[in-house]
Amino acid sequence: MKGQKKIISFTKNIFRQSLTDDLVDPKKTSRILQLIISQKPAQLVKILKMYKRLIEQKLAKEEIIVESAIKTPNQKKLETYLIKKTGAGRLRYKINPNIVFGAKIIHSDWVYEATLESKLAKLLNK
Repeated sequence: MKGQKKIISFTKNIFRQSLTDDLVDPKKTSRILQLIISQKPAQLVKILKMYKRLIEQKLAKEEIIVESAIKTPNQKKLETYLIKKTGAGRLRYKINPNIVFGAKIIHSDWVYEATLESKLAKLLNK
């Protein structure tokens, strides 16, 4: 496998084969990695790096992280709302004792921060 276009096309193809219902399937991913490594194609390292980047990007889009000091009281309602709005596959809660009040929501490269610290910072910058 020589050309850059062939490597990109091959990697995107194996990435698509790693998905089930548009979500990363760990079993398929494992099988694909075993197969690729056993075949040792030319530019193996480049293919693996590109594949890893595609998987990481997809996983970031599939998950929403909600950080807060305590568990939110309307957790199920919030979860349903966020998953419906973003199309993410799952939601993970993370307790962050550094957050005094509010929450921080992370989805892929999008961050929504409604914490006391961020509100105070906005007031100070105005």
